[in-house]
Amino acid sequence: MHMEKVEQKITFGKLKKLLTCQPYFIWNSVEDLGLDKNDDDIDQFSFQMPGIVDVVAPTVTQVQMKTFHKVNEEFYDFIQTLGRVAWTSKMSSMEERAEETKKLLRNPGVDIIFEPVFRYGDAFSVPTIYDKKNKKISNLKISSSTKRIDLVKPYFDYQIANKCNVKVEAISYFVLDTKKYKAFEIAFYETFKVNTSTTSRNDKNAKQHNDFVSMRRKKTGNGVNKKGVHDEKNTIFNIVACAAEFGSKSKPIQFEGIDYYIRLIKEAKDAEFENGLTAEDNQAFGSNPATPTIIEYLHPQFVGYNGKFVKKKDIQEGKTLQEIADNSLLIQSILNEPVTITERDEAHSYIERLEKSRVIWYDFEGFSLPFPTIAGFTPFQQATFQVSIIETNNMEEKKKINHIYDPQTFSYTDFPELIDMIYSNKADYYVVYNAGYENPRMMEMVATLRDMNYPGWVEVQEKVLWIIERTVDLAKPFAAGSKDSLPIVFIPELKGKHSIKLIEKYITKNNYWFKDMIKPYKDLTIQNGGMAMEAAIQRAIGVVGDNEWEEKQGVLKEYCENDVRAMIMVYQLIKELFKQKS
Repeated sequence: MHMEKVEQKITFGKLKKLLTCQPYFIWNSVEDLGLDKNDDDIDQFSFQMPGIVDVVAPTVTQVQMKTFHKVNEEFYDFIQTLGRVAWTSKMSSMEERAEETKKLLRNPGVDIIFEPVFRYGDAFSVPTIYDKKNKKISNLKISSSTKRIDLVKPYFDYQIANKCNVKVEAISYFVLDTKKYKAFEIAFYETFKVNTSTTSRNDKNAKQHNDFVSMRRKKTGNGVNKKGVHDEKNTIFNIVACAAEFGSKSKPIQFEGIDYYIRLIKEAKDAEFENGLTAEDNQAFGSNPATPTIIEYLHPQFVGYNGKFVKKKDIQEGKTLQEIADNSLLIQSILNEPVTITERDEAHSYIERLEKSRVIWYDFEGFSLPFPTIAGFTPFQQATFQVSIIETNNMEEKKKINHIYDPQTFSYTDFPELIDMIYSNKADYYVVYNAGYENPRMMEMVATLRDMNYPGWVEVQEKVLWIIERTVDLAKPFAAGSKDSLPIVFIPELKGKHSIKLIEKYITKNNYWFKDMIKPYKDLTIQNGGMAMEAAIQRAIGVVGDNEWEEKQGVLKEYCENDVRAMIMVYQLIKELFKQKS
């Protein structure tokens, strides 16, 4: 199964696929397999990686295009301060741009070429800049962190430039500076090293790359080894130009020559789909992004399971679900056991604490951008722009609050008010679903108030600590700690996951009826945190005007309040199951 007409150009993207996917996907996409994707029940009918926070990035929309265009414009302005800049026209073909690049290389009036094109046969490389004076290739990454896969782009750029006899003596990335700036202000820093692990690590203090003590303290991972000292082999140049080994000592990684990779890429034009996951779909540089779809349609027995307990590696090795269950109490129980309260005393403590107390149930919605959204914030730091609160006393509802701050004008000076709404004059308990989201956001608010010298920040901190110390996390009773343990409230149908939306679907499917039933999420205009985030971003960057924002607030409040009422419904489910299983 392969495309009849193949785009002949070999680009960095093709090499990236070679290093993360089976050969078929180098020249084809998952859509070419003709799988008819069903989006009606995506949360239930998909293989999800670990994690329950319902915040996803918006798809490539007007929002993303406008946001990243803003960053690119700022970067171009920044580059112009470094020398005389020329660029190749994106309106021209790649072949024409490659010829134009040759002319610019010979032009003594040009110091920096923005988006040059280097050509080696069918292979085309487009680094962000080539600095002629310093003989340096650089790429812009709209992030504040790096990871192993980020070595592939500079490797490809260097190798193709080298084949074109372009001198390269240094290679770098420009990433977003994590120094605290004014709202919507963008700055960049340059790093000549990359974190060689497969997970991202942030550089919290970009200006001190030569201070290994600071780098260790900040745990950046950008070219720093475990002892906190610079590992010179981790320079991008040494890895991609000198074939230096990187990665773990037990499984070191080393780039091959570019001709070897180009040959494999060309040979892959005739590759057939392997009809399932293979070892090539999970390599040292990462996994095939089509993995969830492949599992969904070709390994249906694994659909819906938490990827923390049913691993891609097991599927690739051809293990059956029963074989995985033989080494996992959790999976074995999912296959064979009924709904169970495994720790009755623990379950009862959740019921008793909330039944006879004054309780604040609340939920945040946040958004982030590649630049600070609030003065004192860093790029990509989540700004909590919305809170929904329901207060109960002896489980009787006393009041509710739905409050939204305008993302265009929201300031750290609003944080004390937001915290006060939750604090509510020392409630007995505070209920959230996944305290790993709300608690860090509040501590970040305190840190920002402190850093901005806000008078009274200590008082705000005391209120936040009061809230955190009395927080009841309703996600915990449903969360499995490991493959060999069961959660306090064990529901096999959740398959090791504990998303509040999955629990809502379980309640609806099994015809439970409680006093505080919610609207099904699929019936809401805003259906998940990703949609709420996108609405906030649209407002922040000016896509949504004042009148439309007034209308949008109504559906945002409906969604966020629904999340809070879902917590109350989940509490009632715990109470009902406790009674049923007694």
